Amino acid sequence: MAKKDNLNNNDPISKAVDLLLENTEDLTTVFKEGGLYKELTKRLVEKMLNSEMQNYLGHERNQRSNNDNVRNGTTSKKLITQQGKIEIDVPRDRK
Repeated sequence: MAKKDNLNNNDPISKAVDLLLENTEDLTTVFKEGGLYKELTKRLVEKMLNSEMQNYLGHERNQRSNNDNVRNGTTSKKLITQQGKIEIDVPRDRK
C-alpha cells in the first residue's frame, strides 16, 4: 500500500490550508499574537457553536419558526488556549 504524500494532496483541507498560507511570506507570523492560527481557532469554535445552536433550535438563522425559543444574540466569552486568550461570541437563545 502506497504512503500518502501530505505535501501534494488535492483534498479540500489541503487546498484550504494552501489558500490560507498563499500570501503569508513569513510563516512564523502564523503562530504570533493575532496570527492565522489564533483566528482560525476562533472562527472554528464559533462555527461549531452556531451549528450546535442551529441543530438545537431546528432551523437556520433568520428563518421563521413557530417555536417560541429563538436566537437572542450572542455573549462574549474568553477561552484560554495554547495560543493564549481568545475572545469568542457564543450564540444564545431565549430559553
